[in-house]
Amino acid sequence: MRWLTFVTGLLALGVVASPAVAQSHFTDCLSKTETNATLLIPSDAELQWGSEAPAPGDEIAVFSPDGQCSGVEVWTGESIAVAVWSGATPPTSTAGSRPASGLQSGDSLQFRVWDASTAREYAPRRYQVTHRFSDTKPFYTTTDRFVPDGIYVLTMLRFDSVQAERRDSERP
Repeated sequence: MRWLTFVTGLLALGVVASPAVAQSHFTDCLSKTETNATLLIPSDAELQWGSEAPAPGDEIAVFSPDGQCSGVEVWTGESIAVAVWSGATPPTSTAGSRPASGLQSGDSLQFRVWDASTAREYAPRRYQVTHRFSDTKPFYTTTDRFVPDGIYVLTMLRFDSVQAERRDSERP
């Protein structure tokens, strides 16, 4: 129960004490759908975009496999929380119907970052993305799949250049 109070306090602190920083790059994100999960990113998380360390004003977003932005928050240098929203409830399956856009239970979480200082988007199609979630408390979600009402604590998020890795592996 003490940890639940801590997480609730962390969320409240992030909303109340953080300076307002306008999010500007990822603008077509889901919000306030039927279900969501919470992604906590502590200030001491290992974060790196290419060779850059994160700076206040960078945006961290979570996308669905079909490319729908499901949640975004601006990095402030302090701990932040991202509400990761599900897609609309898929319609009852009928011949020719297409599932709704956005995260559904079990979908993989895909990260993207906007580096505000270089005006560069870091996305899986151009970079090798590595992430890790904390498993220190029993109520944290450690899978990289969307779990409605899940609580994730991101301890590491890196975007490494795919081209640099290929050059290094080609050396004798």
